[in-house]
Amino acid sequence: MNTDISLEDFRKQWRERNGHNTTTVATYTFPIDKVTVGNFTYGNLDIRSWGADNERLTIGNFCSIADNVTFLMGGEHDYKRFLSFPYDAFFVTKQADVQAKGPITLGDDVWIGANVTVVSNVNIGQGAVVAAGSIVTKDVPPYAIVGGNPAKVIKYRFKPATIEALLKLDFSKLDPDFFVKNRDTLANIDIDQDIDTLTQLINNY
Repeated sequence: MNTDISLEDFRKQWRERNGHNTTTVATYTFPIDKVTVGNFTYGNLDIRSWGADNERLTIGNFCSIADNVTFLMGGEHDYKRFLSFPYDAFFVTKQADVQAKGPITLGDDVWIGANVTVVSNVNIGQGAVVAAGSIVTKDVPPYAIVGGNPAKVIKYRFKPATIEALLKLDFSKLDPDFFVKNRDTLANIDIDQDIDTLTQLINNY
């Protein structure tokens, strides 16, 4: 835990670095340099770190993060040892004796429902939806809707050809003016039927 500053001061640092989105942080138990969040993403992020070198969290553009979503960047115990209990940390080195399997990555337009836990070494693909209360322990395919403990694919938001086309679009170029200008079109478009129209709108913006 970062005990050198208060949560209030840490939140100020966070906002200074994240003026391009509206996220806040629930804790200050993580190195701020190991977390990157894209444009216009919102949510109160509960990020847990144990200090492993390979801890990392990257969140894309236009992501929606509900309340009480926890990102576990590490905290893995070595269960192949004599004890899964971290005896080094308690009795020998007095330092954290836990591991991270790898980084957590969220693509653009990911929606995570309330009370979800995401563990380390998980990639949640662009456009995916994670149902409330889920535990995400494995990669989530782009535009999949997943739920449960552990989270499993329930269905996909769009047809395979549509998903392939969406994955080629550059969401980082979109800004509020795009949505204001194209509000009526976006509200009435059938994505599967009119993916070419959407592609043209974005590519020509």
